[in-house]
This record gives sequence, C-alpha cells and structure tokens, in this order.
Amino acid sequence: MNHHRTIKKKAQASANWTRALKRKGPTRIVKPLTSLASHATNGKASHKLFTANGVESQLEKTARLSLKLERQKTKEKWLRKEIREDRTIMLGLLKWGVTVLAGVESTLYFVRRDVATHLAAIRALPSYGTVPLGRWCIGTAFLTMIAFFFCYMIKYVLRRHIKHREELLKMAPSYSGICEEIGGGKIRQIHYYLFFAFPIFDLILWCYFRIRGSITINF
Repeated sequence: MNHHRTIKKKAQASANWTRALKRKGPTRIVKPLTSLASHATNGKASHKLFTANGVESQLEKTARLSLKLERQKTKEKWLRKEIREDRTIMLGLLKWGVTVLAGVESTLYFVRRDVATHLAAIRALPSYGTVPLGRWCIGTAFLTMIAFFFCYMIKYVLRRHIKHREELLKMAPSYSGICEEIGGGKIRQIHYYLFFAFPIFDLILWCYFRIRGSITINF
C-alpha cells in the first residue's frame, strides 16, 4: 500500500514538473535564444553591408580622382600645344612682316629713283633733287598699310596666346608640376616698334635725300 502511494506521488510530482516546464520554460529560455540568434544574424549582415559600402565608396573616390587627373592632364596638354602654336605663328608673322616691308622699301627706292630721273629729263625735278614729298608719301602710306596689317594679325594671335596662358596659370598646381610665370609687359608692343619703324625710316630717308640733293645712293 505504501509502495503504491510512493509511486503515485512520484508520478504526480513528475506531472507537476512537466506542466511547470511547459508553462515557464519556453518563455524564459527559448525566446532569449531566438532573440540572440536574430541579433547575431542581423549583425553579420550589417557588417557585410557596411564593408561592401566602404569598398564601393573607396573605389568611387579613386575613379573620380583618376578621371579628374586625366582631364587635367588632357587640358594642360592642349593648352601647352596651343601656346606653342601661337608662338610659332607670331614668330612667323614677325619674320614675314619684316621681309615684306624690307622688300617693299627696296622696291620703292628703285621706283622713286626712276621717277626722279624721268622728272629730271623733262626738267620737272625740284631743286632739292628728289621726288616731291606728295609722291614720296604714296609709298610711305603703302608701307604704313602693310605694317598695320601685320600688327593687327599679331595682336589677334597675341590675344589668344594671353588667354591660353591665363587658363594655364589658373590650373596651378598643374599636372606636370611646372611653375608658370606671368609674362607680358613691354614685349607685347615690340611688333609695333618693329613694323612701324619702316614707314618712319622711309620719311627720314626722304629728308636725307633732300638735304643731300640727290636720290642716288653711292656705296
């Protein structure tokens, strides 16, 4: 009899423990474990996403920097090429301007000498022995027109050259690292002095022939 009571008590205690475990156990144990697993999964995903975004952002920065440097390199290359071309054109205009003006001045001398000879033959040559100033100034005006034309062309090229130089100076620091200096000054006016010296020399030459009394040059 006592044995059956003991078994019955054990069975009842076991049932009570099972009911308590079912009522309290899953609430206190299962839910925290599930929450921890969820947090761990979300943390790993967040870390992977953060890492991927960081790498992608770094690659974008590198690509943008590379593109910027390439654009700067290309711009500097073309600006320097344009500056070299402008200088070549200006030197060519200076050379051809001087050549043309010197050639015209030489031609005018022989034309004026022939005119003076003809005037002397018909007894119309002035007493000072050279071509009258009015006729002489026709050649001087022609020289002035040529000088003005070359000055205008060089001024146009020089304006482009200055613009390209200013663009290059704004790029500091440049891709090549070459330090540019601001040019200009009186050298910008050198073509005026060079070309208009020929018409001025032509007038001085008429004064010389008048004082000398003859248009013939003896060497």
